[in-house]
Amino acid sequence: MSGRRDVEADFDVLINMMAEMIDAQAALVPEEGDRWIADLQSLSVKLFKQLCSARRLLEPMAIMNSKNQVLQIIDHSSVIVISRACIESYIAMHWIFGDADIEHRRFKHKVWTLAGLYDTGWQFFMDHPFNSQEVVKVVFLVLPAD
Repeated sequence: MSGRRDVEADFDVLINMMAEMIDAQAALVPEEGDRWIADLQSLSVKLFKQLCSARRLLEPMAIMNSKNQVLQIIDHSSVIVISRACIESYIAMHWIFGDADIEHRRFKHKVWTLAGLYDTGWQFFMDHPFNSQEVVKVVFLVLPAD
């Protein structure tokens, strides 16, 4: 039909463009204090892999049943899970790294890093009855100044 977009072709173009962007950044070596740039690269690669997984899962899979009938299936629930992961990765990238002000990016990266530590078992430090100066010391140990 004329006027309709080829969604699969568009998806392939998106994946190829993203691969080119990641390759263009691969040669950059972050300087001391620019860990956020390395994390941007890692998050970009993660999003790229998620997009590739979503694209692969959208391909129908042929299964033959006991009556020798070929069934074409797509695991929509897995596609939804991967798609949600893609959206979450993109939102994180946009929130942390999308600001024009580099100091805002650095600050948001530190907040994101601290939130990640909290999510992965650092609740002990948050739940333990430390005084505020002790908490500040822990934060500065974990989040070095840029």
